[in-house]
Amino acid sequence: MNPIQEQARGRLAAVGAALALACALVGLRLVSVGLLQHDGWTAEADKQQLRSVRLDPERGALLDREGRELAVSVQAWSVHANPSVLGSEALRRDAARRLAPVLGLSEKSILRRLDRPGYFAWLRRKVDETTRDRVAALRIPGVGFVEETRRRYPHGELAAHALGLVGTDNEGLEGLEFALEDRIAGRPGRLLTTKDARGGQFLPEGLSHQPPARGADVVLTLDAVIQHVAERELRKALERTGARAGSVIVMFPGNGDVAALSNLPTFNPNNDPTYPSHLRTNRAVASCYEPGSTFKMFTAAAALESGAVRPDELVDCGRGAIRVGRTRIRDHHPYDLLSVEQVLAKSSNVGAVRLGRAAGADELHSTLVRFGFGRRTGLGLPGESAGILRDVSDWSPLSLASVSFGQEVAVSPIQLTAAACAVANGGLLHSPRLVREIRHADGRVETPRRARARRVLAEPTARRLSAMLESVVAEGGTAVRAAVPGYRVAGKTGTAQKIGEDGGYADGRYVASFVGWAPARDPAIVALVVLDEPKSPYYGGTAAAPAFSALARDVLRYLGIPPERAAETDAGGLEGGVSAL
Repeated sequence: MNPIQEQARGRLAAVGAALALACALVGLRLVSVGLLQHDGWTAEADKQQLRSVRLDPERGALLDREGRELAVSVQAWSVHANPSVLGSEALRRDAARRLAPVLGLSEKSILRRLDRPGYFAWLRRKVDETTRDRVAALRIPGVGFVEETRRRYPHGELAAHALGLVGTDNEGLEGLEFALEDRIAGRPGRLLTTKDARGGQFLPEGLSHQPPARGADVVLTLDAVIQHVAERELRKALERTGARAGSVIVMFPGNGDVAALSNLPTFNPNNDPTYPSHLRTNRAVASCYEPGSTFKMFTAAAALESGAVRPDELVDCGRGAIRVGRTRIRDHHPYDLLSVEQVLAKSSNVGAVRLGRAAGADELHSTLVRFGFGRRTGLGLPGESAGILRDVSDWSPLSLASVSFGQEVAVSPIQLTAAACAVANGGLLHSPRLVREIRHADGRVETPRRARARRVLAEPTARRLSAMLESVVAEGGTAVRAAVPGYRVAGKTGTAQKIGEDGGYADGRYVASFVGWAPARDPAIVALVVLDEPKSPYYGGTAAAPAFSALARDVLRYLGIPPERAAETDAGGLEGGVSAL
């Protein structure tokens, strides 16, 4: 073999070896990709090709204390389309024209969805069975359905502010729907779609999906019947007085459970969730106002509990006026000497100032703090107000007098109701509660922990004060119209002038209220009625008290509380010597 042939043979051998090495490397790479890295590359392919559409889970139900359904999830269907099937403009326009009246959408909005590139587009989420059947009857190519759930409130507006509402994606937006989101929302599912090379999405036949998991049911303390009565009487009160808004709260004083929480104006959570904010505002927990004369019961509590005043002492009411610095505080009627009970029954501002002075600023302030004023109750609803109770170090020379009869302080309705429960039940302050138990899908029943009741008033003081407050509803008191035939009632009226835009008190603008309990000596319920800017009448005793009377009458009957035997009240008011007050 000549040298040239040997050189050629060597080159061929080198090329062959190089090719063999290359083939070996390619083979090793294929083995590596096909076997060793299979899962990783498959996941990467899925990541690029698969897209998931979120499927809303079924939210747990909200039930009242007797198990009645207040908010439930019902079956619904979401309508989708494959725009690629409707390839021509004419087909898409015809589909939009036929679908628009059935889906309650405009042709233009449907066309926008159908004109998008791809193989998947939502047309309308969560329609009912009738709408689904009407769409199916159109037999439009490429239009299909996915089964989901939607929220339904069987009683419409009933307890709307407490329950709240959800958005299109089943997320809680207000009230308990928002506060309990992590318990009742459930776990969302996934509907897998495949993305093709052009970026479009389609639903391949037989592709599996992950079903959603249902949320927990929640049993509330609300009672649908009591809630209905509260809303009915609040509506009547607004119609009768011309008030712009109002709230009613009913609580069980023995444990702080909220039986009813109502506000007007209100909204229907079954409808469009884009209500104006003034309709969705939960005034019972989010608003605060100067309580006026309802606060006098806590001033009396401070004076009696501290021992600064004896129950049988007489209070010098100065013929209806008292001067504090340059300010002259007046009563609506001139009184000379009144017992502590009569100060409450007649709602004497001057008498309340005397009681506050006797207790002293520090004692009055600490009593109000014990009763929970100036901080949130922890009810659990979003937007709760803490009210306003300034530290005693920030009080002016006039503050002690003003706070004594309910000025220079602001409370929320839920605060005032909880504090009144402590007087009614013998001196124990319970944290108000809306949730009784949580029933999980796996059968577990959870009872939320709550703070232990705190003693804020000695039981003898509370019993004596409650007996005194019976005279407010008796003949000669300011709340005769709060009386309930057959039952003793205790409570307190309030008529507070509202603060205007200039910082002073506004003429003709009042908050009228009454908070009371019945039967007075073994109370089954405590209820607060608050009316914002009633036109006429505007006093607490004539505007708010009648609503309490009608409400308490029907609720006591519903609860099966038998009428008491007619008996003369033996509440305080004993004649005694003139005190130094």
